[in-house]
Amino acid sequence: MMNNNYLTQDLLKSEETEEKEKQYYTVLVAYSEIALKGNNRSYFINQLRDNIKKACKLNQVELLKIQKISNQILCEFNSTKEKIISCLNSVFGIKYFSFIDKIPAKESSLIEYSKKIFQSMKTDGIKTINIQVKRIDKTFPKTSLEIIEVMHQIAKNYGLTLLFKDKENVIYIKVHKDEIWIYYKKYSGLNGLPANCLGKTLSLLSGGIDSPVASYLTIKRGAHVDFIHFHVFHSEELVLNSKILKTIKILNQYQFYSKLYLVPHNIFDLYIMGNVDYSYELVLFKHFILKIAEIIAKKFNYYALITGDSLGQVASQTLENLYSSSYSIDVPVLRPLISFDKEEITLLAKKIRTYDLSIQSYKDCCSLIAKKPKTKVKREKLIGIIHKLPWEQIIEETLKHIKVYYIHLLKEEQIKEISLSLV
Repeated sequence: MMNNNYLTQDLLKSEETEEKEKQYYTVLVAYSEIALKGNNRSYFINQLRDNIKKACKLNQVELLKIQKISNQILCEFNSTKEKIISCLNSVFGIKYFSFIDKIPAKESSLIEYSKKIFQSMKTDGIKTINIQVKRIDKTFPKTSLEIIEVMHQIAKNYGLTLLFKDKENVIYIKVHKDEIWIYYKKYSGLNGLPANCLGKTLSLLSGGIDSPVASYLTIKRGAHVDFIHFHVFHSEELVLNSKILKTIKILNQYQFYSKLYLVPHNIFDLYIMGNVDYSYELVLFKHFILKIAEIIAKKFNYYALITGDSLGQVASQTLENLYSSSYSIDVPVLRPLISFDKEEITLLAKKIRTYDLSIQSYKDCCSLIAKKPKTKVKREKLIGIIHKLPWEQIIEETLKHIKVYYIHLLKEEQIKEISLSLV
């Protein structure tokens, strides 16, 4: 039998080790296309700053200070370097970030620092360097070119050649009034726009690979994404204990919170059983889920629906079937993956860590649909099928049984059922 005391001791040792490894770090964050937003730039910058704060809280990174400096953001942390990198790598809107060293604004300090950094580069086998200098404070006694020349002379003593075309080993120097900032490694960010800054969207989330990736790409463009999932289970608890909730939590790492609408499939199934040619079921079901999502979108002010459709990938995604299934849907349907092939989607799913969940066994609604669906369903044919069914009754009955949950990674109660009237 395992002794829990050993587990506790190991946990305490781990926490003590991490506490010792914590250091004070200053990080310069450069934002992406936010710089092009003109008069709205401050809104996007404030959203980015807010998201950095939330990401730090979520990742248990101690953020001491965050402020806008010129066209960048300066952050001060008390944490491990690895946790800071992981944290900032989950924030959309960041082009790159760098750990900077601050030294007194004196030539002697710059010379001493240069010796240390060039020695480190020589040890790492680096042969060429590039030096870029920006004088924020023009009263510094040396010009940018003179600073470069001073450092060049020191670099030659360590066997380093100055090469302005070198884009890999660049030392960046910013001269301020009281201190000089130096950094020479840029960590690539996620780019895009800050999450939650461009309104709400509703993503049709399945148990497959594609829809989580489509949701991720929508979050990357600054929209907030809530989710709607059609399930075959007799209890919502079974869905909440499945990979669906785990997938949403991964996506919420980038936007922190979302709503989940759980819609039962069985009402639709009962009404169409024996009343619809099996080869038309898939397109009819696709229209059904878009219609339910559209009703929710209109009632709760979602600006668009998100799907994981990729043109021609499966039967429901032929151009004809996409056209037919979208009949009478007047909320915009965004398809971020429309031009992606399966390999591209899979690679991105692996990158964002949803792939392993997506390939787990799960009884999805589509698995109950006919195995040989028609690939070219005329819209007129679909309309005729709908008119033969008690369509309004199917929709109304389904709406009565939708359950809604609020999932917030920064709240103590992460999952909470909420009451919303949909009829």
